[in-house]
Amino acid sequence: MSCDAPDIDRLLASFEHRSTDRVPNFEILIEDRHCSRLLGRSVGHTLGSAKGASEDEYVAPPMEPRDYIEICRLIGQDAVGMEALWAPLKRRGPDGKLHIVTDGSVHTREELDALVPHSRELDIEPKRRHLRAYIQACRGTKIGTTIMTCAPIMTPYQFIVGFEEFMMKLYTDPEFIQKVVQMCMDYYLDIVRMACEEGVSFIYIGDDIGQKGGLIMGPEMTRKWAIPCYRRIVEECRRYKVPVAMHSCGNAVQIIPDLIEIGVVMYNPIEPTSGADIYEVHRKYGDKICFSGNIDIAGVFAFGSPQDVAEDVRAHIQALAGEGAYILTSSHSVTNDVPYENFLAMIAAGHRYGEYPLKADRPERQDCHAQRELREVLRHTASERLAQGIFTPETRYGVCGGCGKRAVTYLLPSDQMLCEKCYPAAGWVLVHEGPQQGWRRKSFQVC
Repeated sequence: MSCDAPDIDRLLASFEHRSTDRVPNFEILIEDRHCSRLLGRSVGHTLGSAKGASEDEYVAPPMEPRDYIEICRLIGQDAVGMEALWAPLKRRGPDGKLHIVTDGSVHTREELDALVPHSRELDIEPKRRHLRAYIQACRGTKIGTTIMTCAPIMTPYQFIVGFEEFMMKLYTDPEFIQKVVQMCMDYYLDIVRMACEEGVSFIYIGDDIGQKGGLIMGPEMTRKWAIPCYRRIVEECRRYKVPVAMHSCGNAVQIIPDLIEIGVVMYNPIEPTSGADIYEVHRKYGDKICFSGNIDIAGVFAFGSPQDVAEDVRAHIQALAGEGAYILTSSHSVTNDVPYENFLAMIAAGHRYGEYPLKADRPERQDCHAQRELREVLRHTASERLAQGIFTPETRYGVCGGCGKRAVTYLLPSDQMLCEKCYPAAGWVLVHEGPQQGWRRKSFQVC
């Protein structure tokens, strides 16, 4: 099988700790610049409501199925995804129409009691139509489908009640919290039933309960308010034999044992900057739950070189994928801030080093579209810079190719990344002002 060939069985096998042909790669969100560059045309990003909640985003269809399928075929991604993340609680405005609450302004019992819950016609059936279109388009392709949903904690604190008000009411008015969470859960349970009825491959919970350093609400409140919600989702999905994965930004590793206990099969993404160590977490729980993610969008993925990214991917695969229970993914999503060549490098390295049985080194795969595209991007960029003979400084935080230290590095026309101490030794002068500004060979004399 070509490394670019999607296969949902590969992804589902990782949930069950089974290795297949290679380590799966799956991103729930690839932002628009990368998607458009992959396909050579403007197609948007791969997740509806990716930029937040608004009335337009609630009803907007996701990316066209044919475009998403083409992206999966180019990078070997095993599933397409859509979302039903934000519970659409509504209130009637001065115009007499219902409007979805997104401004965090519901603070009193009267305001909460005035909210109108979701309806099947307005909120469930449109999502059904979009998901059904995805599932039908994927038939015969071996590409699976998922829906990211169930944010019963994040929706209230982000869009309905507001963060500070929500956190205070956990202690001062738990009945208020109970009602707003239950209204959200009524929507999520209907969405999950609909998705399972339509034949979705897996359900993806997406609820940000972590922050840097630990759980936003602490372990006690998280177990009181969040875990029972996730349990209800898992129990509903179990009726349809549909597996459930879980995403939370930040550091939520304290509740991984709880997720294992209720039956969640995959946890994502264990952000490196949150204080969590994926290797330590894997040592503790890697035999009980699959892990996904950790390629750092605040570090090497955004600021390293393609070589740095490839080495980071290789390290993750060697340490985490031996039993088949690792999915190659960024530490959040493939944002527009990530250099396109680094996105390609992550995919190419995953296909190269993720082939089973795992080996510490392998030659580049000739059947990998991302590797061919990366080679062409780097060749074109380097020749363009050298032809111009001058280059406006571009800096990234990463590993210096000269001294090997992590520092602010400069991208040279020779395609090296060197720090401010090493680039003069390599024969380059950086002219900051005047008509000759840019990179010049050291023989160039500044007047």
